[in-house]
Amino acid sequence: MVVNNWHVFLHVYAEHVSKWSQLYFVVWWLLSVVIGVNLFTALILENFIMRWDRMQQSHQSAVDRQNLLESYRAENISLHQMFR
Repeated sequence: MVVNNWHVFLHVYAEHVSKWSQLYFVVWWLLSVVIGVNLFTALILENFIMRWDRMQQSHQSAVDRQNLLESYRAENISLHQMFR
């Protein structure tokens, strides 16, 4: 998956083995680098975004509960309104 001078290996193998080795190296590069690294990066980003959203929702619900409690203390409300 390391792409440092992979074209050099491609040409050397093509000279000493066969021209089909070029196809192998291009397919390997497409699968490992382009698809593999992108999927790994997407997995990391998806997990980060899910945790971030969960943290934001829990923080927002805590703020909402605190605001609700403060509004209950500030106003005279009926029992029906309280459990609505």
